[in-house]
Amino acid sequence: MTPTDLPGREPDEESAADALVERILAGVPRPVAWARLNEATAAAAWSDLDAWVRWLARRYSLDHRDVPPCWFAHGHLVEELTALRTAHRVCFDSAGAAQGPAEWHQTFASSRGRLQLWASRTGCRAGEHRPDAPPEWAAEPAPTDYARAFADHVAADLGTRPPSPAPGSVRTASAPHIMTGPGTEGGPW
Repeated sequence: MTPTDLPGREPDEESAADALVERILAGVPRPVAWARLNEATAAAAWSDLDAWVRWLARRYSLDHRDVPPCWFAHGHLVEELTALRTAHRVCFDSAGAAQGPAEWHQTFASSRGRLQLWASRTGCRAGEHRPDAPPEWAAEPAPTDYARAFADHVAADLGTRPPSPAPGSVRTASAPHIMTGPGTEGGPW
């Protein structure tokens, strides 16, 4: 869902709201949700992430077994490195807690194992890139046999649940909010 897909919100109102949020949170590290970024924001995020990943590789003497030079072509590495960058920014924020840098190194140590696993799964080496091969069942549109099996599973699951509240009734704590409506077709992010 994009901000302009919100019911009752006009693009000008959304721009004003975005400006207010930016003014309030300016400089505060925030997570990057790649699927939600527009072209200009994505361009800036890619540039910032590239500079940070190259700094990380130099600072910690990482090689292709940690982060292959084609990291940007592997979504799983992009997501992990983006999360690490955000954690680094939070942990080293001048207004942050004194134990922040130690927390960063704990986060980095646990993430480094995942980076190494994913880097090894790519099969990439210095000067040699191998594109990711996502599983066939994850293709868009979903293969018929997968879509049928998934639909059957969801129908069976829904049959075990209490009925939904009537439209317009108040949601309770036992009914979590699930994003639905225009713009949410791509997933829950």
